[in-house]
Amino acid sequence: MKIVDSSKAPSKAEEITLMGDVVVALMVSNLQAHALHLSVTGEGSYARHKALNEYYDAVPDIMDKIAEDAQGHYEQLLDLKNPSPVEIPQNVEAFVNDLNNLYIIISKAHSMTMCTAIQTVLDDAKSLINSTKYKLLFLK
Repeated sequence: MKIVDSSKAPSKAEEITLMGDVVVALMVSNLQAHALHLSVTGEGSYARHKALNEYYDAVPDIMDKIAEDAQGHYEQLLDLKNPSPVEIPQNVEAFVNDLNNLYIIISKAHSMTMCTAIQTVLDDAKSLINSTKYKLLFLK
């Protein structure tokens, strides 16, 4: 009985590439959050300022855990490619949209790997995104 169809499973190289992409995407998101944190104004700006601060403080640990777990699991260093020029979101709504896109990338990586340790850290990243979106959208 064949449990997994290996012809449809992603290659190790594809998994490693995607894990590198996740780490770089988190780095970009961290920079975006920090820049927006410094410029957010208007009604509810204090709550948004604090939510963005919590997000960009938490991202580096999650990035490190993903990178270290992946490099240990695959026994290969990640290729962290230079991102396109980073666009700083002009408002919280634009950043929430960026978080939604980041969530999709992380979910793809989660479904690609069979390593539960990596999946757990990717879940932590998705949880951070969800809680940050909640705080940005609903707390004033």
